[in-house]
Amino acid sequence: MRRSPGWPRKASIALIDKVHVRYVEKEKRHWAALENFNSQRIAIGERFYRDNDRLLEGGIWAEVTIVYNDMEADHYAFMWKSCVPSSSAVLILPSIAKDGGRLPGMSGWR
Repeated sequence: MRRSPGWPRKASIALIDKVHVRYVEKEKRHWAALENFNSQRIAIGERFYRDNDRLLEGGIWAEVTIVYNDMEADHYAFMWKSCVPSSSAVLILPSIAKDGGRLPGMSGWR
């Protein structure tokens, strides 16, 4: 087991990025990809893409937490820790419902 010099042991990072998951038949495994983080090979557990099928259908914008994998025997640098989809509709709908279905005025967007 060896650590990479740039990341401390058990380091994690949370970011918002476009996320999608693909199945690699040759490896019989799913891999997550973060477009702006520029990583195509992030280990992801089955429950994440089973709970959100849009990950397999072109991807979503989400707040993602990934953890550095310091196991040299593994062939990937990061592991998936958590994912919270971030969609403007998801963020706005609770406030619209509370307001009786009315969209907020200009002051509500600031």
